[in-house]
Amino acid sequence: MVVKREALSDRVFDPANMQDAAQELDTGVALSGRSFTQDFVLTDELDQLCGRALRYLGARIPIHFRGRAGCGKTALSLFLAHELGRKVYFLNGDAMRDTASLIGQETGVRTRQVLDRYVHSVHKLERETSINWRDDVLTQAALGGGTLVYDEFTRSPAEANNALLSVLEEGILVLPAAAGKGSFAPVHDDFRVIFTSNSLEYAGVQAPQDALIDRMITFDLDDLTLETETAIVSHRTALEDEQAARIVALVRDFRTSGTAIQMPTMRASLMIAEVVRRAGLSVSADDAEFCDLVCDVLSSKAQDAQKSGAEAPIRAALLDTVKRHCAASAQAGR
Repeated sequence: MVVKREALSDRVFDPANMQDAAQELDTGVALSGRSFTQDFVLTDELDQLCGRALRYLGARIPIHFRGRAGCGKTALSLFLAHELGRKVYFLNGDAMRDTASLIGQETGVRTRQVLDRYVHSVHKLERETSINWRDDVLTQAALGGGTLVYDEFTRSPAEANNALLSVLEEGILVLPAAAGKGSFAPVHDDFRVIFTSNSLEYAGVQAPQDALIDRMITFDLDDLTLETETAIVSHRTALEDEQAARIVALVRDFRTSGTAIQMPTMRASLMIAEVVRRAGLSVSADDAEFCDLVCDVLSSKAQDAQKSGAEAPIRAALLDTVKRHCAASAQAGR
């Protein structure tokens, strides 16, 4: 299975106009300790998708990755942001977010007072009051030419995201007078935005405004191939390709079986694979501990998991799935 490692950005952007791609991430959270180029698996499928996404980002068109939880939206976004070679800003959608948490807000008032007693009989008092302003992530990224990764943006209220409309369309950031930059500030030519979101059926997700969706190109990531998922699981857990493929296949089988109320994602495959590697289990139906592991990870996602007496039939169904995909007992491991 081929995993590509070459940089994608050289195909789209002139390196002379790019900042150092190894620049430390400025995100407000501790992301700089992780290498997004080394941790990311670039298969043929993802290579083509990234090439298209970088082409659109090069034309200053925002990109939106949509899909179920655990399908790799955030990892893909951070990889692409790193490939652009600019400072990366990371923002999570939140139901409590408002426009101020995107643009910035007042942090207090500063007063300066000067008392002049140069002439003994004359007192001169000068008082100057100014507002302290702190730029937030959108302002920093838009005016500084960075790349903003807005993760799960549909978890924020639609009215909070209205600030993005003029930024993405007219290239203008509307600011309050307290910001001290005038009512409008032009967006830097290098500014780019990558959005991610879950499907609407997820709890806490709000329908985005059409005006914002109309300004971006959306990629749906729910249908990554078996080969791509296997490559990701194998790389992230250092498990052999054959073992990873068996795990991914059984999780995908359960996902499409119609018995799951919560669709198991690639995260389930990663959990199983990581425990297999660390505990030295065999990816085999003959390994009782491996069977217990699969049932522990997947059984709670079944439709009848909370019903009394449902545990036995759910376990039986999962064990049948394990037998279909992991029947061979000659597995390396224990």
